[in-house]
Parts: sequence; C-alpha cells; structure tokens
Amino acid sequence: MKYLTHYICSQFRNPHGIVGKLCCLIMNVMNRSMYRQVLKDVSILPCSTLLEIGFGNGYLLSELHKRSLGTIYGIDLSADMLMLASRHNDKALATGAMHLQLADSCSLPFDTAFFDAIISINTIYFWNDIVQGLSEVYRTLHPSGTFYNVVYSKKWLQRLSYTKSVFNFYEIDDYIRYGMEVGFKDVQIKTIIADKSFMVLFIK
Repeated sequence: MKYLTHYICSQFRNPHGIVGKLCCLIMNVMNRSMYRQVLKDVSILPCSTLLEIGFGNGYLLSELHKRSLGTIYGIDLSADMLMLASRHNDKALATGAMHLQLADSCSLPFDTAFFDAIISINTIYFWNDIVQGLSEVYRTLHPSGTFYNVVYSKKWLQRLSYTKSVFNFYEIDDYIRYGMEVGFKDVQIKTIIADKSFMVLFIK
C-alpha cells in the first residue's frame, strides 16, 4: 500500500504512461477553479511572452492560446507530457505561437528578462530547490513582470494520503519570505477557494 501511494504521488510530479495521462485528466478536473482564475487575471498583449512551468497535458496552454495573440512557452519534466501537450496544441506549435520543451524550473533555458508573465499551477511543491526556482523565475521575468503561482494550502494538501512522500509543503508566509529573499518587490496573496486554494503573485 505504501508503494502504491508513493507511485501515485510521483505521477503528480512527473506524469508518465497511462497512469500519468489519467492523473493529468484528474488534475484538469480538480484545478478548474485555478484555471478560471488564471485565465481571468493574466492577459497577453500581441507582443507579450508567457511561460507555463509544468504544462502537463497542455490544457491550460490551449486555453491561454485561444484568448491571446502573444507567444506562449512551456516547460515540463515529463517527455510523455511533452508529446501529449504537443499533440493537443499542434496548430499553435506549427505557427510559432507556442514553444514547448523539457526543462527544470531550477534551470530555465531562457534569456534574462525574457517573459512578461510566468504561470505555475501546483508544481512548486515538487521543485528541488524553491529558492533556486524562484531565482530563475525572477531572472527570466521582465522588470515589470509577474509570476502567477497557483497552489493548494498546506493544510488542505496534508489531508491527502498521496502527498506525504513527494510533496514539499509551504505556508503563505513561506512564499512571501522566499519571494522577497530572491528580490521580488512585492508578493500578494489572492484567495481562490477559502481554506483550500490561492494564487501567489510574485511581482518584480
């Protein structure tokens, strides 16, 4: 039972195979309120560039593309998810409106001040080093850019049996402290569902 729990948990960090695809579909359903909030708050102008960290099956990428004329980039740890998201967004990729690749949040393969906005939904718990990851986000953001980090609360996550072995848990104060530590001028918290989920806006 312990092995099964760890396996399921690992699939949320790095989805692969049939189980990984199923986990992504489950996350699409679970994260609907988060997607709605992101699509409401993030706007992309025709000259803007945006990055999603941990795009999974590419659902949010597709929705962002429908609503914008900017250029969208995405990184993920999973080769299987890269293939899946590429199939779902083949037209955007073919026109150059979207670019997807394998990469780690702690070593972003992009130039300094490249993005106007960066988005992450439920990935920060899996970063190997939150300070290094936030430093990379800060580095690659335009001086007026914002990192939209959407997460579940520590209290809610700890109720789930499968989060114990792979997830790192953070309080709201942790996000604020780490954000200020790497140089963000402001860190704001926006509630999505009370006592369950919220958005952390790291403003450069």
